[in-house]
Amino acid sequence: MERTTYSAIGLFTIGIIITIATWFTIFDIIEDSYLASFQDESQSKINKIESRLQIYNGILLGSVGLFAASEEVTNNEWNTFISSTRVIDTFPGIQGIGFNKYIISESEKAELVNTMRDYGMEDFEVKPPGERSEYFPVVYLFPDNEANKRAIGYDINSEPIRSEAITKLKTSQELTITGKIILVQESGQNIQNGFLMLLPVFDKSGDKLIGLISAVFRMNDLMEPIIENEFIEKNNIRLYDSEEIPDNILYDSNEFVEVTNIQEEYLFRDSINFGNREWIFVIQSGPPELTDSDRNVLIAIPLVGLGITIMGLVAFLNFNKTVVAKQIQKRRDEFDSMISHELKTPLVPIIGYCDMLLSPDLLGKLNHDQLEAVKKILSNTDHMKSLIQTILDIQKIDLDKLKLDFSIVDLREFISEIIHSHQSIMVEKNIQLTMNSIPSLNVRIDKERIKEVITNIIQNAVDFVPKNNGTINVEGQDLGNKFRITISNNGKQIPHDQLQQIFKKFHQVDTGETRVHGGSGLGLAICKGILELHGGKIWAESNSKETSFIFEIPSKINSGKGEDKS
Repeated sequence: MERTTYSAIGLFTIGIIITIATWFTIFDIIEDSYLASFQDESQSKINKIESRLQIYNGILLGSVGLFAASEEVTNNEWNTFISSTRVIDTFPGIQGIGFNKYIISESEKAELVNTMRDYGMEDFEVKPPGERSEYFPVVYLFPDNEANKRAIGYDINSEPIRSEAITKLKTSQELTITGKIILVQESGQNIQNGFLMLLPVFDKSGDKLIGLISAVFRMNDLMEPIIENEFIEKNNIRLYDSEEIPDNILYDSNEFVEVTNIQEEYLFRDSINFGNREWIFVIQSGPPELTDSDRNVLIAIPLVGLGITIMGLVAFLNFNKTVVAKQIQKRRDEFDSMISHELKTPLVPIIGYCDMLLSPDLLGKLNHDQLEAVKKILSNTDHMKSLIQTILDIQKIDLDKLKLDFSIVDLREFISEIIHSHQSIMVEKNIQLTMNSIPSLNVRIDKERIKEVITNIIQNAVDFVPKNNGTINVEGQDLGNKFRITISNNGKQIPHDQLQQIFKKFHQVDTGETRVHGGSGLGLAICKGILELHGGKIWAESNSKETSFIFEIPSKINSGKGEDKS
């Protein structure tokens, strides 16, 4: 009856573990797909903004060509050319495109004022007043509306931020964007942050700077048509000029729609370098609502898993002792088949599709975030396969069905190969893994199973040694008719009353580290079963300085529970 009770509890526990693991795996896949979609859409918006800036750059380059093709560009010629591009009507973010003449003396300044007044601009003057070493007043600006009229004659070199951009432009002789400014066109209502896009204009020789083309932008008017309201309603979009500090915010969608359900993982940060300036984009959001199909899947998994587990448990407990004894054997066989087929088989197409996604020649190249999502799926499937194999092994040990494949190996070479295979992960985790006093002894063992034992103990130690000065040491002794392997680490002490319990199935030491690292609680139980099949034994010793796992195996095996295939 006691064995029946333990078996029932074991079956129920395994069913719950598999159900929970499946639920969390599927949930992670769904969540990763939502996060990847958010990142892709955010990147798409930033790419769209950069493409729009390139369009404006092309129009400004065309404007420079107008000066190269004309002996003297008049105000009418300028207005006709800019109007023909239809840029103002097509892209509402731009407020106007103008020409700023380069002046280096007071006489040139006076001459310009007279010339512009002769053209019919009777009120033209260079503003603000005062003498400066260089001037870049606005002489032409299309469209000719009330807001732009306020900017005619304004010397953009008189203001520090605009002047800084002019200095960069003269040095690079390339397109340059100013920092955050308030436009002269603003009337006092609905004031927005703005910026200028500047491009130098040279004389026909290409050596002398005669002025610059300036495109005028209001930030909100530029961003909203590109980003679109639906995206703004679900995400908080901030654009910083050069540095991510509050004073440098060019655009903040929270001014219009406040998004409150922000989560840390839904954060996308990227930047674009354009016009001798860096714009930093920070987009934050929260997880979207689950679709009906995803919600139904997440509801169905625990219901079906729990239902199957309970049904199997009820059926198992209804048999009498004789039938139970026979059914246990049958159900264990069926369980082995179910684990290997029903659980492993669904993983095969998942792994296959992931491999296809990782092959750009088959389905195209994935971006970085998509690759990380696929790799995470593969990692979870590998974990599921490992858990399934662990369950199969412990089941075979319980039924005395685990077969061993004995061969003669040199103990020192065998241990050395295992140590070497772990060195890369040890370097990564800053752990010192060493071996001492391993005798060069020919022993008769199942190489793969003993390797599994040693690897399991080493990997357990990796999780519990100190992060920055962990040490793991493997020692060996020739005891004549048997040999001993001792694997020691400087991890946390195991309580004395648990030194025997840790080799039982599903048992874990109740410490903070075990709750962090988790595990199935089957690894040491499998180690004990494998060593007993070799005619050996395993035990643990622990004190405040180190914890040791020690096992002994006869040097020569004449008989045992395992099958000798050598």
